[in-house]
Amino acid sequence: PDFTPVDNDLLVPEVVRKSETGASVAIDGNTAAVGARDFDNRGAVFVYLYDGVVGDDDNHNGILGDPGDMDYWTLQATIQARDIQTDDRFGFSVALSGDFLIVGAPEAGNSQGAVYVFERLGTAWTQSAKIIGGLGDLLGTDVDVFGGTAIAGAPGENASSGLFDCSHGAGRGHPGRPGGNGGDGEPGFAGGTGGTLIV
Repeated sequence: PDFTPVDNDLLVPEVVRKSETGASVAIDGNTAAVGARDFDNRGAVFVYLYDGVVGDDDNHNGILGDPGDMDYWTLQATIQARDIQTDDRFGFSVALSGDFLIVGAPEAGNSQGAVYVFERLGTAWTQSAKIIGGLGDLLGTDVDVFGGTAIAGAPGENASSGLFDCSHGAGRGHPGRPGGNGGDGEPGFAGGTGGTLIV
């Protein structure tokens, strides 16, 4: 199908204009996640919901149908992990599948990196797991998810990727090292679709 641009860009809060907003994005169904890895020097993810309604005051100024309305997209949540610190770069990578949101923070823990699993229950997003990389791994440089299985890239010295079961909230990890031990720092960028995994 042809791509049809909307009249207004997806709006972000004014304070995140210089926060690397949009450096990572993911969309699944009617939900979009937009990473802002430098937001308040820690990082954040903004989750938008496609509502399909035109002129419903998406910009909350009290005027229905004005040109400033986003029309269709509404900010559902601003997400930050419970324990993120300055320069963790939370939101460096994002992935969505159904009600699962995976967020990478590769600078967490002095570049160990971390991957956070969030689950949507109704309209609320709740952190259900955190996976931590090894020293220098930069875990979370790239992430992807399909159903309840997530993969995270770790281009550092000690690993190249990790495969995780996030469907039970436990964040059980199964680190993998395709193509060798990952010691050259090159592997560690991950993606996939359906039953195919690319590392």
